[in-house]
Amino acid sequence: MSSGRTSLSSVPAADDRTAAVDRCRRALADEGFRVTPEGASDLRARRGSRTVRAIVFLPEDVDAPGSSDRIRRTYDRGETRVFVPWRLKWRMSSNLERWGIRGVAVSEY
Repeated sequence: MSSGRTSLSSVPAADDRTAAVDRCRRALADEGFRVTPEGASDLRARRGSRTVRAIVFLPEDVDAPGSSDRIRRTYDRGETRVFVPWRLKWRMSSNLERWGIRGVAVSEY
């Protein structure tokens, strides 16, 4: 962009994912968690004996085939939080309800 500013929509998907994961990592760190990556868009956050597994979804991931399975696999391992762009928070909450997945927190980035 000629103004020197960039937006997530103007950069490649890999950069979008990296930026989203970085935002989520900072949000968890601000809550006092020690955060480590687990793959390209998953995070593990620890604070004392509490462990939260975080999954970062880009807009195109929210309704993608396999998203529900990915959340279920993570949920089976413990406390899970899903991060989505703020404008898709209600969509993801609706998906979780439709998929019958209970007890997963939805946070926004």
